[in-house]
Amino acid sequence: MDKFWKILIGLCLGIVVGDTAWADRWSPAKVVEVSSADGKHRLRVEPAGLKIRECRAVMYQGKEVIWKGRLVNRYSPHQVFVGKSGKFVVTMDEWGSVGTLPVVIYGKGGKLVKKYDIASLGLNGDGKHITRSVSSYWWSSRSLQFFDESGVVFFIRLHWGKWISLDLATGEMMAVYGNDGVEKVKKKFERRWEKLKGFRGTKFEEWVMGRLGSKYIQYRMEAARLCGKEKIKRAIPALKRLLKDKALLLAGKKRGEVDVYRYAVRAAAKEGLEAMGVKVGDVVLEKVGKGRVD
Repeated sequence: MDKFWKILIGLCLGIVVGDTAWADRWSPAKVVEVSSADGKHRLRVEPAGLKIRECRAVMYQGKEVIWKGRLVNRYSPHQVFVGKSGKFVVTMDEWGSVGTLPVVIYGKGGKLVKKYDIASLGLNGDGKHITRSVSSYWWSSRSLQFFDESGVVFFIRLHWGKWISLDLATGEMMAVYGNDGVEKVKKKFERRWEKLKGFRGTKFEEWVMGRLGSKYIQYRMEAARLCGKEKIKRAIPALKRLLKDKALLLAGKKRGEVDVYRYAVRAAAKEGLEAMGVKVGDVVLEKVGKGRVD
């Protein structure tokens, strides 16, 4: 993970960034409620603590309780996702220890379907993409997660481009990556795969397109680069508009020299367009500040 994202996570969690593992501090887990995409089901998660000694969950449909149960987390999940039908729940990571219980799947009545660790997710060889802190192994940082249309498949796209596709009924990974880095679908899922792969590709493009219009500079920058990397052609008009983005980041600030600012989003948009073979003319990428640093 590059320095920018280490700093961003650090600001969010009160982290001091070091050369290897960095110290971090977590606030106590709180009660959370997460709804399904259609709003018909809601899961309430109560963390383990002084009052209760285990993490508990209650699934509601409207005001009716569908099931109550214990989650396998020591304290509470870091992230929770509820499927469209309310039949499946997916949790990611332990609160205060990302990388512990990275993916857990629950089915009907809150029954445990599958519990994954980093190795069984096929991530042992991906350490170069993953930042470590004292508490956590940040495999899921900057990832995208969503269910398929029926709520029975769960997708995770990791920031370096790898996909994890989970069949929730069986708990199995639908596809794995070989030593050549190519994703290969398992035979038993071949009939469903093309449709699912098309759906996840469309969903991913929509997510990237949405981030091009984000109010956050970093999101616009990352999305612009992703458009180029993934060859998202329909993003070309939006990328061309970003060539006039007004956001500035300080590029250099040295004693006795004039400050130099960089139009970072413009640079990322230019990079994305050129990666798709679009010719980009002269674009102003830097601005010299008025003052001097004494």
